[in-house]
Amino acid sequence: MAIGRDVYCDTRLILRKLEERFPDGALGASGSDQKAIERLLERWNIDGGVFARAATLIPPEMPALQDPKFAKDREDFSGRNWSKEAMQRVRPESLVHIRDAFELLESTLLADGREWILKTSGPSLADIEGA
Repeated sequence: MAIGRDVYCDTRLILRKLEERFPDGALGASGSDQKAIERLLERWNIDGGVFARAATLIPPEMPALQDPKFAKDREDFSGRNWSKEAMQRVRPESLVHIRDAFELLESTLLADGREWILKTSGPSLADIEGA
């Protein structure tokens, strides 16, 4: 995303900038307890490895993964091998990790049957982070 001369590549930074620029359509939490859940989910998703594990589940036949430049870019960014063989090798462990992640959400924050994590009328940043 570009705003003037500033270019934003990080999804989380893009979301924050959009929240700042368009507060009437903001998806971010308003209360401190809800903001805490939102930030914890963000950290869990990135630092806890959910996002990285989900990336290893991209089907190897996807066109992007057939492009050596894309694979090299992802390898340089993540520090791990993006070859078809490497992705297939970590797939079983990644599936377990992702299933555990969804089980955690379903048995805690969503256990009471709510549709959205923060009990909002529609999706919030917490839901984006949780997914």
